[in-house]
Amino acid sequence: MTIATTFSASTSESTTTPTPRRTSSTSKVPESTTSRTTPSKAIAGIVAILFLCLFLRTSTSCYNRLHRSRSIESPDAFEIANVRTTSSVPFRTRLASLSSIRRQVICKSEPFSIMEFRDHVRHLHADSDYLFSLEYEAVGGKKHLNDVDKKQDLTTHEGKKVNNKAKNRYADILPYDHSRVVLTEIDEQPDSEYINANYVDSYRKPRAYIAAQGPLPVGLVNFWRMVWENDSRVIVMVTNLFERMK
Repeated sequence: MTIATTFSASTSESTTTPTPRRTSSTSKVPESTTSRTTPSKAIAGIVAILFLCLFLRTSTSCYNRLHRSRSIESPDAFEIANVRTTSSVPFRTRLASLSSIRRQVICKSEPFSIMEFRDHVRHLHADSDYLFSLEYEAVGGKKHLNDVDKKQDLTTHEGKKVNNKAKNRYADILPYDHSRVVLTEIDEQPDSEYINANYVDSYRKPRAYIAAQGPLPVGLVNFWRMVWENDSRVIVMVTNLFERMK
């Protein structure tokens, strides 16, 4: 608008003013403006798209994490809410139904990323490893191991001997007779070859490893005898120094 006014005034005063020059300057203004604004719009569009992608990914991750935490949540609240206090069903039957509900809740396993594995394990460790124990029961637990022992006829006679009972940390965790570690027998010491330990095969060779209980004071010497006689170079402790106040 300003350019047009200037053009009419100059025409009244002098007709020799070169019109094409002003027309040329007028056409250059939009070209310059367009060339400057086009890269800015492109950059702004790219930034907006990246921000939208980041927002969608964050929202999806938060939703999956929340959904997973709800699915592996402790089943106590679910069980209590679904048990009627004035039920005529016998108490043992109700306990059995609660056990089945507990298994259904735990067995609803969902995949999660490697980055979330640490948080998943930390969640299972809560309340003295309560959710770990439920997972163990859900996959069969000790009952499954006992069934395997019966089917394969796996015996533990040596661990049940009177002279060896004091060498076992737990009365129900005994070495299998067919794969137990047999120490060199000491003269005039009955059952001195016994230790609560078993050989474990690897995919490369048999008896590649030894799985043993944490040594008791009465069996500490036998533990180091086992290490020496089997030339064990690496000892891996897979328990804490103290567990459940022991």
